[in-house]
Amino acid sequence: MKVIMKLFYLYIFIAICFSKAACGNDLTQSSQNEIFENPFVVTGFNKKTNILTGYITILRTSPGRTDECKITFAGRYEKDGLFKVFVRNAVKGVLGDNIESNRLASGEIRLDSRRAYLVLDKKTAPGDCDWIADFADGERVVQKGGSIFIQIKNDIIGNWVAVSVIKSPKAYFHKNPDEASASKAYLIAGNMAYIFDEQSDWYLVKFRGRKKETVGWIRKSDMIQFPM
Repeated sequence: MKVIMKLFYLYIFIAICFSKAACGNDLTQSSQNEIFENPFVVTGFNKKTNILTGYITILRTSPGRTDECKITFAGRYEKDGLFKVFVRNAVKGVLGDNIESNRLASGEIRLDSRRAYLVLDKKTAPGDCDWIADFADGERVVQKGGSIFIQIKNDIIGNWVAVSVIKSPKAYFHKNPDEASASKAYLIAGNMAYIFDEQSDWYLVKFRGRKKETVGWIRKSDMIQFPM
């Protein structure tokens, strides 16, 4: 009977691992945590290109004021436990390729036996992330010396292949990957979208609003890009 019970619990443990990515530090599955968590973290992994992308929001709220640390990152996944990523500020007010405050920064992904971290240098962290990070969940965001460690492994598994952030003032949805099929729906600078496919100069994306989801094709040029 004891042997049967052990096998039963082992089966449950394995099932949880596969359904929630709860075991190890595997980042080769797209995932996110709950949107109300602080930080809110989303990662996307493209198995064809081995590119890992991500989006992180950390908020500091006080009466009548909300300060934001919002970043997006991308890098080529390496299994050896350490690899570089490009990082950009994703706060609405500073978006745009030609704005100095949205300069390209760098970070790295570190993997250990149980966790995966995005590591940022406090001196070069985008926007106000250097001080807003103090107000995040102490278990998911840790500051050591001059670095910020943000846990990026999540429990909720998704089927998107990447995530990105809108940089244009308005990015219109299209029914097909062409200019002629533009719709009235659009996203604005700072909106994060889940990417499911790409064709030439277009991404097939989903945006999750407060009341509904919108799906369609958006120009790549309307979204933050990285020199991959």
